[in-house]
Amino acid sequence: LKQIYFSEGLEAIWDDAFYKCTSLQSIDLPSSVNHLGQRIFNGCEKIKTVSIPSNVHGLYGTFQGSGITEIVIPDSVTAIGNNAFSSCPRLKQISLSKNLVSIGNSVFQSCPALTSVELSDSVTTMGNYVFCDCTGLEYVSMPKSLTSMGDHLFFGCSALTSIAIPDGVSTLKSYIFSGCTSLEKVKLPEKLSKMESGVFNSCESLLEVVLPDGLTEIAEGTFGDCK
Repeated sequence: LKQIYFSEGLEAIWDDAFYKCTSLQSIDLPSSVNHLGQRIFNGCEKIKTVSIPSNVHGLYGTFQGSGITEIVIPDSVTAIGNNAFSSCPRLKQISLSKNLVSIGNSVFQSCPALTSVELSDSVTTMGNYVFCDCTGLEYVSMPKSLTSMGDHLFFGCSALTSIAIPDGVSTLKSYIFSGCTSLEKVKLPEKLSKMESGVFNSCESLLEVVLPDGLTEIAEGTFGDCK
């Protein structure tokens, strides 16, 4: 199975629909589609890109484990759920919806070819492990709208060199930057009050961190193994 074409009228494609269709190269989704299930393209190693219909409002594990290299997420999408693009080893380029509000857990985990991400100005919440083990990630723009960042969010992002955390974030969760071995510069938010365990653990290139006046708690191992 190399190509699939659908007629208009199709509204939903459910979980595992094309699971491990290893020869699938191209799929044409009609504009009538408004729901894409989980792991639809898991194991579809030869598929490079998919055009997401503008009626889709959320993605939930949809492209996990696929061979996609680039993706454009339409402005209709307001939420990207858990594992939407996790373990996509060839994913290099992604254009996010301008109306995106929430990014779930492990959305881009283990996408080593991803080098930069421009987050939409509407994003308020990012879950756990979002960019975990994205070893090629060098830059992420952090929107001012952001108020919540999950634990292990940038864990193991060994190419990341600098980051500016928006002022709306008051807590840095556990191991959020742990293993970011190239990280040199970090701008902390003025309203930061708490740093949980291992936040900058093994950030061996970190040169300087200015702690805000309102910081009241630094947990164990926050700067552990920062040479």
